[in-house]
Amino acid sequence: MNIAICDDEKYIRAHIRSMIEQQESDCRIVEFSSGKELLAWLEAPKSPSFDLLFLDISMDGMDGMTVARQLRLWRDKKQEPVWGSLPLLIFVTGYAEYMPEAFGVHAFQYMIKPLKEQEFQKIFGQAVQEYRRLMAKVLERPRE
Repeated sequence: MNIAICDDEKYIRAHIRSMIEQQESDCRIVEFSSGKELLAWLEAPKSPSFDLLFLDISMDGMDGMTVARQLRLWRDKKQEPVWGSLPLLIFVTGYAEYMPEAFGVHAFQYMIKPLKEQEFQKIFGQAVQEYRRLMAKVLERPRE
């Protein structure tokens, strides 16, 4: 499982990484300190995609909502479905008022800072389960 953490606060990225590693050892985690850095990585040739993306809404330069819109725009241009697709977006922010907008870009979940470990475990577990179900569907499809 490929996981990205995009937050301009280094200690938040480290905290999220630590909580992930406590639950899921079979994953690759890449950290980004800005939305621009994340999008540049994804636009690079042969860069791996992500299955799960923890995304801060409030970042300098390019906020997480703009990043999410761009990710969904790329899927739309490819005429790929957004629901039931990867990456699963989990917004991590200190601003509850953006929640309705987050679900407008098909977020999987929305977490308010400061992160509570028990809530994180529950949401991360749900995301891993959804990821596994999506991957099972991909493997079920007949090859053309």
